[in-house]
Amino acid sequence: MSDPQDPYRQQDPYGQQAQPGYQQQYPQQGYEYGQQQGYGQQGYGDYNQDYGQQYSGGYAAESGRQMPDLDRLVTMAAYVVLGLFGVNVLYVWGNGGGKFMDRFFGSLTTLGTGIFFALVLLAIGTWLRNQKAAG
Repeated sequence: MSDPQDPYRQQDPYGQQAQPGYQQQYPQQGYEYGQQQGYGQQGYGDYNQDYGQQYSGGYAAESGRQMPDLDRLVTMAAYVVLGLFGVNVLYVWGNGGGKFMDRFFGSLTTLGTGIFFALVLLAIGTWLRNQKAAG
């Protein structure tokens, strides 16, 4: 019972026999790490010497934390600020006491403040983006 197709010496549950010539065409070998066909008996060191590159498992290795793009963060913050002020205005319009026109005109100052802060943040984000492109 030393069939190379059955390394655990278990019976085939389906009662099938190996096809003739299958063992020569596709040999079943025990896989050992770093001993792939075509590379011979080598590990990472030989791979690096032969091909001149670092093997990283398919992904580029990160050298550490990268600085976030400050211009993008400031631009996103501008949209978040505008959205929060907008939600506040909608909440006041829907749930305030009194007449709708009083709520509408009373919340326009809040909406104007939100638009102003968002525009300031957008201007800062644009300025940072231009500084990054120039330098």
